[in-house]
Amino acid sequence: MKADPIAHGPGSRRFRRALAAVGALYLAGIWLEAAGAPLHAVVPRPLHYFLQVAKLFTNAVPIAAEYRAEAYSCSDHVWRELDVRPFFPIRADDKESRFDRAMFFYRRQPAVMAALDEYLVTANNRVSAPVGGVFLMSLRIPIPAPGEATEPYRRRPLSDYGADLRKYWYRTPTPLRQARCGQIAPGQSGAAGPGTADEEESRGSAGP
Repeated sequence: MKADPIAHGPGSRRFRRALAAVGALYLAGIWLEAAGAPLHAVVPRPLHYFLQVAKLFTNAVPIAAEYRAEAYSCSDHVWRELDVRPFFPIRADDKESRFDRAMFFYRRQPAVMAALDEYLVTANNRVSAPVGGVFLMSLRIPIPAPGEATEPYRRRPLSDYGADLRKYWYRTPTPLRQARCGQIAPGQSGAAGPGTADEEESRGSAGP
């Protein structure tokens, strides 16, 4: 019975040895990059990019972030959760919602947050009781430790989350909120500035 021929890789022996050397250098580069070696100083940037695969999530945190909003009721003068899902119908129930994407990428951009404020107030006031302003926030929900049970995701009311889990990114300026609610004339300066004590009392302990 004739033995099966030995399988060889593509190309000549010299070519295969060159491929093995390149592979070894690549693996060594990944290891050195993960270990903190300053390869960026010697490796061209297009090549350096492919050595960073072992450092994709070096800043991962043990929390899950959800973005929510509160709105100030012009009639009751209190802050309540604003369900933004009707105003962002595309992928409204998951993190690909346009609201979540806007908050994720632009929560540190005042101009974008002001535009989002204007849109939310206008959209809400077309269909519901008037509101004068919004608080935009993220919820920082701890992820269970490895081995602990993880519940399937479900959207829970904002009231289920304490102040320690909330991070506030934007609040409608007080004079603008008052003008929208008719408490002062548009363009007139309000006496109360952002974050006044009476507002915080109406919202409980969850301040920015």
